[in-house]
Amino acid sequence: MSAGASPWSGHWRPVQAFVPPRLRVDPANPPKEEWLPVGAALLHLDRYLPDRPAPARVIVLHGGGTHGGFLSPFGVMVQRQGYEAVLPDLPGYGRTQVPDRRGLRYSDWAETATALVEHETANDPRPVVLLGLSMGGMLAYDVAGRRGDIAAVVASCLLDPSRPEVRQQISRTALIGRLAEPLLRRTARLTDRLGVPMRFVAPINAIAADPKLADSIAADPYGGGTWMPAGWIRTFLQSEPAVPPERFQSCPVILAQPDTDTWTPLEISRPFLDRIAGPTEIVTLHGASHACIEDPGAEELAALLGRVLGEAAGRT
Repeated sequence: MSAGASPWSGHWRPVQAFVPPRLRVDPANPPKEEWLPVGAALLHLDRYLPDRPAPARVIVLHGGGTHGGFLSPFGVMVQRQGYEAVLPDLPGYGRTQVPDRRGLRYSDWAETATALVEHETANDPRPVVLLGLSMGGMLAYDVAGRRGDIAAVVASCLLDPSRPEVRQQISRTALIGRLAEPLLRRTARLTDRLGVPMRFVAPINAIAADPKLADSIAADPYGGGTWMPAGWIRTFLQSEPAVPPERFQSCPVILAQPDTDTWTPLEISRPFLDRIAGPTEIVTLHGASHACIEDPGAEELAALLGRVLGEAAGRT
């Protein structure tokens, strides 16, 4: 950890009251907090280690309303099955430090996540599975396409912002979804460095079925309550897949779709999934919202991750 880094934060604590006891962090065995230099940034991450050496690991990528600490239930569900989980805070969120936050662009997320995978695999042959939640789903897909050495991608949704209906669905209002990209594109020189509260552009309160949890996320200064530069929003809306789905055969892609998700329902992700050339699968998470932490969907996701990680370890 560098001299300028924040002290240990335990920023997974706020979500604990909202998840089943089995998915809560054990205070006697909290995640290992690490800081990794990535380019000019100092990437903060939590590492969940099982009692015995893990034969495979999962890197969990958050979306535009949360951070690695909020995703602690997914670290716990992997850890308790004997696997390792790595939960980073992507630039602009959580405790990760960047020298010029207003200069962030969506490409910084792909480069950061790719660098993290490279770091994890540099001297460690154990297989890596990517779990992408919300925007993290397409990010996981892109990293897998860039790397070519990912065992599998599990995504709660696959958002292709080139489709107008996707832009409208993920925005706070349909009007914002229609106008944001052309407006930001035409005014980029003036607006790219402007800070935009994420709750102004995205329906953060739709992230969870429990209104108290949704309010907590929306108010979290490290997550839904933060701001991002308009240039990051613009470049996300203009982004294209690293590998066209018709050519993607790097690894299996599994869509773990929460069936009560009103923010990104199945019809938003299905068209992109259907275009993927390699193996795909859809697993329904029953009773789960966009956050994926409600039962029985959370238990179904845990079983899915256990299966995928077990298969990856077996192939090794």
